[in-house]
Amino acid sequence: MRQDKNDAIRLRKQSKSYGLISKELSIPKSTLHEWFKSCEWSNKIKNDLTIKANKIAAKKIKAMAMANKMKWELWRKEHRDEAKMEFSQLKNDPLVYFWYNALLG
Repeated sequence: MRQDKNDAIRLRKQSKSYGLISKELSIPKSTLHEWFKSCEWSNKIKNDLTIKANKIAAKKIKAMAMANKMKWELWRKEHRDEAKMEFSQLKNDPLVYFWYNALLG
């Protein structure tokens, strides 16, 4: 058996992904897939890595959603504050008062 295949098997049994093995040993992922596709232990490692990646992705998505929520809350607060300042400046303007009452009918 090829030495690089032995090294690949050793790394795969250490729960390394195809990507990491490919980079470390300079073996194409397609070759690794051919070597490991019928190995039950490799499929279990794949499933475990997929579950781990999904958990990490879920955490990242949650963090992004929270950051986005905070960004929009800040945007709304800034615009509310700006509107309050603008209103306090315009509330005594007779022309604004006239149009405001005309719109409300």
